[in-house]
Amino acid sequence: MMVSALLLFGFLPIELYAMTIDLRMVYLEFFTTATNEDFRVLFLDRLGALGGAPFIAVLSYYTIIALAAFQPFRRRAGAQP
Repeated sequence: MMVSALLLFGFLPIELYAMTIDLRMVYLEFFTTATNEDFRVLFLDRLGALGGAPFIAVLSYYTIIALAAFQPFRRRAGAQP
């Protein structure tokens, strides 16, 4: 559980930053009359956000699921140290 928590909280700021860009894009698309150039700038900022760190965050979330399901660091009953 500690490894899962470290992975989650390590990538939480990256996800929050990407989420703010996503919310600005939604706001521009649905609630303003902004031009396509404004939306394009945000879209490119979202694609290049932190150099691929959001993709690594997604991979770490899959790792959290695998760690929670298989629990490889759990000591089995009766196992010798």
